[in-house]
Amino acid sequence: PAQSTRVFRISATDYSTLVLLTPLIAQRARVAPQLELRIFPYNRLDVVRHLDEGRLDLVIGWFNEVPERMRRAELLREREALAVRPGHPLLAGPLTKQDLFAYPFVVVELTGSEEQGEDGFMDDRGVWRRVWIDRLMIETSGDGDAVGHVAVSLPHFAAVPEIVASTDMVATLPARLARRAADRGLLALLEVPYEPLTVPLDALWHHRGDA
Repeated sequence: PAQSTRVFRISATDYSTLVLLTPLIAQRARVAPQLELRIFPYNRLDVVRHLDEGRLDLVIGWFNEVPERMRRAELLREREALAVRPGHPLLAGPLTKQDLFAYPFVVVELTGSEEQGEDGFMDDRGVWRRVWIDRLMIETSGDGDAVGHVAVSLPHFAAVPEIVASTDMVATLPARLARRAADRGLLALLEVPYEPLTVPLDALWHHRGDA
């Protein structure tokens, strides 16, 4: 590694870059200083085509079914967290879905499109990529009650803490990201009034890259 000058091209969200790749980049600087990492946007609609054609080495994201030509490895498991600004009225007492849905939501749709995949997944050349998580809770009600209103939809996570901190909106965020913002005093975390969604974050690569 100390002599390698390879270039690795990785597709990742801003969340994956912060949580996983930032520590990796720091390690790379110590053990492989000539190695180059190029981070490619996960929200592109042609990510799997680039993986198929050898223009990407790795995709980090949330996946369901993948075809035989692909390999995957679980990197971590992430839970959803509900976040609001400090001092938000929802922090005052026990929380119900009805209380929650009385406020508008800011959500992340990773492709930036309005294509609503099956349960949050989009079929990208046989790879079922998760493109949203929070809408599943907001727009699906098992008991027929009112559902939440999405006021703002973004293709990335970075701006969500700032938006929530300056409004009465509610956001569903990956727990690691929400805790980082809470530690900085930007957000406060709510007790989730239902069983939180837990999803694996995977690395995906073409089988020709196994070695």
